[in-house]
Amino acid sequence: METSSTVFYANNLTDILYQLKNVSRVELCAGCTTFQQLPPIALIIRNVEELKFIDKRERFVEFGASVPLSVILDLGQKRLPSFFYEAVKSIANPFIRNMATIGGNICRTDVRGTLYAPLLASDASLDFRTANEVITIPMTKFFGIPKGGFLTKIRLPLEEWDISVFRQLNPVLRLNENSASFVFLAKTEKGILLKIRIALCGLIRFRSGDLESRLLSSKLPLSKKTIEEILELAGNKFDKEANEFMLTTDRDYSQTFFILRVKFLNVLKYSLYLLT
Repeated sequence: METSSTVFYANNLTDILYQLKNVSRVELCAGCTTFQQLPPIALIIRNVEELKFIDKRERFVEFGASVPLSVILDLGQKRLPSFFYEAVKSIANPFIRNMATIGGNICRTDVRGTLYAPLLASDASLDFRTANEVITIPMTKFFGIPKGGFLTKIRLPLEEWDISVFRQLNPVLRLNENSASFVFLAKTEKGILLKIRIALCGLIRFRSGDLESRLLSSKLPLSKKTIEEILELAGNKFDKEANEFMLTTDRDYSQTFFILRVKFLNVLKYSLYLLT
């Protein structure tokens, strides 16, 4: 049976802070890329102009949390990292992207959205506003919205990569528990692997410092033996993350993770062979 919701609308940041302080159990809603029922008490923030800015600098670009995905695409492929542009373009369809916002995609609470892996791989950071302060959290340390806070800004580094791979591992219009996005980034110089980033996000968030460290400073081209060792290590790290997740739920996700593991290792293998 459908239940009605009490809906508030914010016109500015002051409205948001006031409602968070004075309305018990209110939940913020922007444009998200999923089909979800409104919470019992909802605060709509998609029309707050202070959250709709884009500020592009030489080394980074900043997005307000309520910037629609279509507006991000309007910047053009040459002004954004290719893997990030591809990730935004892969989300839903043009109609949905006109309504969906970057903040809504990031702040999902069930399955991590498509943009989570690109932001995690690129060492992006998030700004959250509370009544007393602005809290900056690197994506590598982001596990939840600070109490009493809301997302205001996303900073995406504009670093150049020699190899960049983005894949949507379950390319359907609707995100679900089988959805995940993958990003592989590599920078090389004089036959040496200088930087490497590997991220997978869906039900779990995967980025392993041990895995990346194992590859750093490797001589190129990578050998078949090295690739096999990396794939074995990646599989073990994936299993650890999946097992830890399954300890937090009563549902059986073993088949979901089995399929995701196969897809992850296949696309990682493809990416590693680009370094041969």
